[in-house]
Amino acid sequence: MKSTFTVVLLALILTGCFDSRDNSPVATENKFSKSVGEQISLAVAERWIGLYNQSSAGAKTEDISYSITPDHLKAIANYATEAGIAFHHAIDDVGVHHILIIPVKESTLLTEAPVLIDANADEVLESNTAKTWISNYANAHPEQGWYHFFGYDIFDEIMKSSFSRIDIEPAINDKGEPQLLLVVWSQAAANGKTAASSPTVYDASNLCPPCSN
Repeated sequence: MKSTFTVVLLALILTGCFDSRDNSPVATENKFSKSVGEQISLAVAERWIGLYNQSSAGAKTEDISYSITPDHLKAIANYATEAGIAFHHAIDDVGVHHILIIPVKESTLLTEAPVLIDANADEVLESNTAKTWISNYANAHPEQGWYHFFGYDIFDEIMKSSFSRIDIEPAINDKGEPQLLLVVWSQAAANGKTAASSPTVYDASNLCPPCSN
């Protein structure tokens, strides 16, 4: 996906069709509000992904990609209408990094929900396995953020569009803060039909911990 994203961005730069504003995340009073998340420009997204790829964390995950398809997003969203969705870092039993996609109600991760998605393979993951992998990550990184929360409203917006998949891209912003970007590919953008068929990128998630409202 990184190479596809880069090609699309270069095409937009050459044609002058991108927004060059440096969009920074906007804090919300309620960390688990349905309105958490907003679009950012392709130029900013590419720069922040580049900063992550240059970091030690990026070196460890350079061969791993994360994504979710429409059917799985819709299944997760059915349980997330009251708050939103968490994208949780996890480590499996052989030490591979994963991102797990988990619905959130109020301020609670619904790890017992019937549908939890492992974004590494875009597959449903059993609840006990998810909990074990989450615990592995938390134990390995006790003082770091464990998951990024996006409010339901942006997923409602995404699901009303004709999209082929969402790629989840770890990133680091210009202040050195960890970000997680949602790169939404329309059918046209996924097929690379035109430079104007660019993905839409969402950021401004809330990082947890700290997890209070």
